[in-house]
Amino acid sequence: MGPRRFGNQTIQQNGNADNRDSGGILGRGNSHLDLFSASVVNNRGVGLAMRDNSSARLGGDTVTGNTAGGVNLLILSSTELLPGNNITGNGITDLKCRLNSFALGDRSGIGTVSCPVEF
Repeated sequence: MGPRRFGNQTIQQNGNADNRDSGGILGRGNSHLDLFSASVVNNRGVGLAMRDNSSARLGGDTVTGNTAGGVNLLILSSTELLPGNNITGNGITDLKCRLNSFALGDRSGIGTVSCPVEF
C-alpha cells in the first residue's frame, strides 16, 4: 500500500486529555503522511504527532488551537515543511522535536519551536 495523501480536510475536536497519544492525527510505526491545505484545529492533545520512525510532509496547512502542541516528532521521526504552513497558537509548543527526530524546510509560519537541531 502506498502513502496516503490528504488535502483540504479539517480535523478538529478530537482527543482525550487523559490519553497522551490522542489528538488530531497520530502516525506511528514507520508511517508516512502527506498533508496539504488541511486544517488541524482545536483538538484535545497534539494536533499532529509522528512517532516510531514515521515521517510527514506538510504544505499549506493550518495547525492551531491544539491543547498539547501543534506538531510533535518523537522516536526517529521527521517532517518536511513546505511553504504556506501556519503552525501557531498551540498549547506548550507549536513544533517539538524530541532527540533523534527533526524538521526541515520552510520555517516561516511556524510559531514556537523546540528542536535539538535548528533547521
